[in-house]
Amino acid sequence: MARHTSRRRFFQFLGWAAAVPVGASSFVTQATARAVAPPPLAATNLVSAVGNRESAAVIGRTFLRTCPAEADANRLERFLLARAADRRFYPDGDRPDDVRRCLSMMFRDDFATGNIVYVDGWILARSEARLYALCALDLPVRG
Repeated sequence: MARHTSRRRFFQFLGWAAAVPVGASSFVTQATARAVAPPPLAATNLVSAVGNRESAAVIGRTFLRTCPAEADANRLERFLLARAADRRFYPDGDRPDDVRRCLSMMFRDDFATGNIVYVDGWILARSEARLYALCALDLPVRG
């Protein structure tokens, strides 16, 4: 079965391949590593990838009622962005489909490692609940 190589991996390989002829003790410089690395995601990329933000916000508010310590938008953003930056999950780009794929991998990993929460009878990946909480903190409550 053929294996698909992402653009990011290809450019990482090129960076390492260029360093090899210089000598075995040579390392890729910080500038080269930054040029090879994909651009950082913003929290808005994550939130905008949610299909129905109002429904997500309802779930997020329920999660925040059960876990009030999570009700810090800055902390949630830092957690989600750090998690998305993990090499296993980092998207190939910042298009919504790329970000959704990244989120899906994060959620599957949470389930695989038992990093779950119970919200109103539902079992959610903790990253998913945190993303929905971020949606809840971003959207005003409609009454």
